[in-house]
Amino acid sequence: MYYFSTFISGFQDIVKSLIGQMLKDVEIVNIFDGIVLYKTSATPETIRTIKIFNNSFMLLARYQIPVDKTPDYLVKQFLGSSKDIGGVTQSEIDKGRYKTFRVVSSHRNQLYSTDRVLLKKVEEKIMQCTNISVDRLNPDVEFWFLTRSEGTGLFGMRITKHKSYDKVLQRGELRPELANLMCWLSEPSSDDVFLDPFCGYGSIPFERSSIAGYRKIMASDTDREKLRIVTTKLQSTVDRSKAVVSADDFFKISVSKDLAINKIVTDPPWGEYEKMSVETVKFYEEFLGKCSELLTSGGILVFISSCKLEVDEALRKLPPKLVLEQSYDILVSGKKARIYRFTNS
Repeated sequence: MYYFSTFISGFQDIVKSLIGQMLKDVEIVNIFDGIVLYKTSATPETIRTIKIFNNSFMLLARYQIPVDKTPDYLVKQFLGSSKDIGGVTQSEIDKGRYKTFRVVSSHRNQLYSTDRVLLKKVEEKIMQCTNISVDRLNPDVEFWFLTRSEGTGLFGMRITKHKSYDKVLQRGELRPELANLMCWLSEPSSDDVFLDPFCGYGSIPFERSSIAGYRKIMASDTDREKLRIVTTKLQSTVDRSKAVVSADDFFKISVSKDLAINKIVTDPPWGEYEKMSVETVKFYEEFLGKCSELLTSGGILVFISSCKLEVDEALRKLPPKLVLEQSYDILVSGKKARIYRFTNS
């Protein structure tokens, strides 16, 4: 079965590596910035559980197209073919999961308004193939036509359905797939003593608790209201004996001989939603120094920041034991940011 999934722009190397771990029989057909096309025997239920993706689709048709073509071109190709939407897709519909649908088009990662006449025709064809009805406002499932700048066109049925993040996430809270990817970058292990010292609303420790075993997960912040939310969030996934949620100032945390921290994954303040206590470059100098002090030899630090110039300046005074291994330039809600991964020697 063929699928395609979208992911955060800038992460294609790590996605290419992780998808092979998550789907043992996967064959990657193509991977571009922000999207991967692949073949696997995994069921849609399995694909839905993969959190590194934004959205996933069952592939119904694939087209090689001139780079200037819009989704209307794909709609015409589909209407002109004798193919229906496929037996596997119909199987999903027969399970009773979907009773209504709508058609969505995307051109170069932007929503596209399909020609009204073409839209009506393609809706009629899908209705004939599936026996489900059109609901353009609140459908059970969506059929997408996507055109890419690489000259690839895709037609697929969306098999994931997320609530709008602006309705479920707090202001400044990381999206789950971003927090999940950051945790994977730390090479999760059952021996991990994991710390998020700026845990905010708990996205990072929550995602870490769901992807692999661990010895201890520690989440701290200075905002007690947020920590109440974190405590509630972690109760559903973390053994209470393995979780510590505390109101601590990161820069005052002392090294524990009994519990050596080997992973730090965090989202330090960007200075947008919270004021920094010191000048930005100074903050990152102190932050990197403290991480190096707390981490064991071989420990890993992963963090995200939009303050790329300030971090770059702070790197000139990098503690000698801390080594920058990788960085990823990404977009977070349309804002440029960078994810850094360090090891502590």
